[in-house]
Amino acid sequence: CKSCSCKALVDEASVQEIPAASLFSRPEGEYFRHYLVLDLRFVGIPDEGSYWSTLKQDLSGQDAQDAFAEAAAYGCSHLQGMNPQTVCDSLDLRETKEYKEAGFETVSVIRFRLDFGLMWSVRTFQRRLALEAGFRLKSVQELTMTEKTILVNLNSVFSNSLLKRNLESEVNTYLNRTWQARKQLMEGKGNNSSPADAD
Repeated sequence: CKSCSCKALVDEASVQEIPAASLFSRPEGEYFRHYLVLDLRFVGIPDEGSYWSTLKQDLSGQDAQDAFAEAAAYGCSHLQGMNPQTVCDSLDLRETKEYKEAGFETVSVIRFRLDFGLMWSVRTFQRRLALEAGFRLKSVQELTMTEKTILVNLNSVFSNSLLKRNLESEVNTYLNRTWQARKQLMEGKGNNSSPADAD
C-alpha cells in the first residue's frame, strides 16, 4: 500500500553484499570487476604485415587501454545521478579474421576481451589558485543500496550499445593520434594508404 513503510526494509534486506572476489584494488581505491568481449572492424587495412602488426600492438598498449576504459564508462551513462569511474584491468587480443570479396575493400575484425573495473565516485574540491574539481572513488562501505544493487546486477543494466557507440569514437581518436608511426612504415614500403576506420 502507499502508506506502508516496510518496502524500504524489504529492499534493504534484499541487497546483496559485493563479494570480495568481485573487487580489485588500485592506488585510488577499489573497483568492481566486469568484462566484455568486443569485436572491432577495420576497413581497408593495408596488407603489409608490418602495418597490421603495428596496429595490433598499438591497440594493446596502455593508451589504448585508457580509450577502452573511457568507452566502458558510457555503458552506465544512462543511469541518472551516477558518476561511474572506470579503469582497464587487462585488454587481451583473442583472435583476428579477414573478410574478402571481389570489388570490395577487405574487412578485418579483431576480437578483444576487455576486463575493467567500475566504481561510483563523488566530486571533491581542492582550492589552489582557483577552485578545481576532481573525483574520488567511493569505498564499498560508502555505497548506497542502489549503488550496490546496480554493481551486483551490472550485467542487466550495463548498456552495450552505449559502450559500442562511444568506443568507435574513442578508438578512432586514438588511432588518428598514432597514425604517424604507422604511416612511416607504409612510406618506407611506398604505400600512401590513409588510416583504417574502426567500426
